[in-house]
Amino acid sequence: MAEAVQLDLTAVVQAHAALLADAQNEDARARFLKDVKTLVESTTDDTEYQTYAALNELLQASEALHELGWELAQLIGPKVGLRSTWVKGEKCGPELLLSTIAVAVNPRELALFSVELATTLVPDSESEETDDEDESDSGRGAAGGSESQPGTTSDFWYKATVFTAFLTMWATAMKRIKVSRVDLYIDTAAPALRRGVAILMNLCAHENDGTRDSLPSSHWQSLHDRLLALYVVILETLETHMFAQKVDQATSGFADLIFLVIGHGFGPVSCDLLAPEPYLALKDRMLAVAAKAGFGAKALLRAKEDTLGRSVLLAWLSDELPSLNDGDLVARLAACAPHVTRLLHGPPSAAYAQQALRLLSAAVKPIPPASINAGDTRRTDHVLDDLVQSTVLYLAHSTAQPAAGAFSIFRDLVARFDDTERARLLGLLMLDPLAPPTVRTAALAILKDNVHSCWDQPSPFSAQHIALTFLPALLNPTSPVYATDPSGAPANLLVGTAILDCVPIVMHALNLYLYILVRDKPASNVTRLWHPDHVAQTNDRFLHPMRERVTELLAKSDGRSENHLAANEAEEEAERTLALQMLRLVLDQIADRHSLGVTSTI
Repeated sequence: MAEAVQLDLTAVVQAHAALLADAQNEDARARFLKDVKTLVESTTDDTEYQTYAALNELLQASEALHELGWELAQLIGPKVGLRSTWVKGEKCGPELLLSTIAVAVNPRELALFSVELATTLVPDSESEETDDEDESDSGRGAAGGSESQPGTTSDFWYKATVFTAFLTMWATAMKRIKVSRVDLYIDTAAPALRRGVAILMNLCAHENDGTRDSLPSSHWQSLHDRLLALYVVILETLETHMFAQKVDQATSGFADLIFLVIGHGFGPVSCDLLAPEPYLALKDRMLAVAAKAGFGAKALLRAKEDTLGRSVLLAWLSDELPSLNDGDLVARLAACAPHVTRLLHGPPSAAYAQQALRLLSAAVKPIPPASINAGDTRRTDHVLDDLVQSTVLYLAHSTAQPAAGAFSIFRDLVARFDDTERARLLGLLMLDPLAPPTVRTAALAILKDNVHSCWDQPSPFSAQHIALTFLPALLNPTSPVYATDPSGAPANLLVGTAILDCVPIVMHALNLYLYILVRDKPASNVTRLWHPDHVAQTNDRFLHPMRERVTELLAKSDGRSENHLAANEAEEEAERTLALQMLRLVLDQIADRHSLGVTSTI
């Protein structure tokens, strides 16, 4: 130990002896605190552990600790953020001494003073951080610490580590205290506890940010883990008090605190169905506390978006649905299905839908592509069929913000089925006359992608199979693909304005047909679509009548446009005209392709 530090430690030992000789002597108290302050401020990285170990040994059995513990905590607490060893999880230095103080000080005094001081230390959010030296110094000065800014940490991180140290002392006090009104202690601590949740949110936002100041991302993650674990301990302690006193936990501030920690402590963490350590163990303890407080899956499923984290929703469901915990990924997806459906098609709510899509995405992600087969579908009682339909129906009907990402998740879900099952599902969606046009449009979009990737593969989406299965339905004007009546009644695409009711479907069908004509050269003709008889039949039955109908509708549209229409009517008319013009353009391209292809085959 450095000579200067040894001298300071000797002075502390002598001052401590004088204090024990006359505990009521104010001068002796002041001298002891002054010498301790001098010692901790002269400590360096090389001498820190020995210094605090010696202080800890001196004070562990000291009668003075009970009386001066809080004053010592104010001196020691601000030092926890100055050493890298603290964030690495080593129980040494200031943290070791604070834990000794926490078990010796009057617990009621400690519970009140520690949260009061912690509340003054940390900003509620990053927007309140400041580079103003005076404000930063005053924050540390209030805690009795050094006026110097730590050279390798941000002001926020420094204050957050000190905050965590004092909140840890509060948790220790709550374990020791026997309170008659624990709800009052929760109310007293509420500002500090809520600020701690704000810190968790901030740390989550920067857990992968290695560029913030000079701190590596591991420091931010370490502090997040420490604070999150502390909150689990706090909630367990409070729950024990409340259970013993038979407090109505669901209506107390305890309930709000549970949801705050769930939503902002666990929620932002990137977890799949089974969260990795350290979150798995913490999650189980967190859920156990909430379960004792009367919160089950139904309560969480009704929770608002800002109080529900994805990882906790999944974890909670995994506790209530054992199949979510086994290694069968398909069974896990099937177990999630009813919850997804209930959230997507319950009361209109963007928050509910967002929860459902997060749950679905996390359940789908671990499943390898093209791995769900017909046997899986049967053993899950076709629940997965219902899940596909529920997801795409939500996509068809919703105007809420989550719908923007729903199609991507729907595409990922369908991609988990093997080619045979995927073709069956797309066929069901496309040929269901009761399905909204948007559903069939989504199915056609995925169909074209599969045709492109499986063109010459042994697959239901190969060129030869498509020509025999999907194309006959798409090139039939009375096919259920083009049904528009909500009752599912048959319709003729070429009669009346039926074509205007399903322009997106027709466009997808025509583009798929054109894509096949372009890729399947007339000389090879693997699809047999270039056979003169097939070309003639397709033109006579579908393409030529459609072109005539489109031309008629365009002429009527031009006539209406010449009249003076209201602004909204003029806009609708312009949209119809544009859609018809796009259809005619694709029909022209198909006709040109036919002309070139038929000529080359003669």
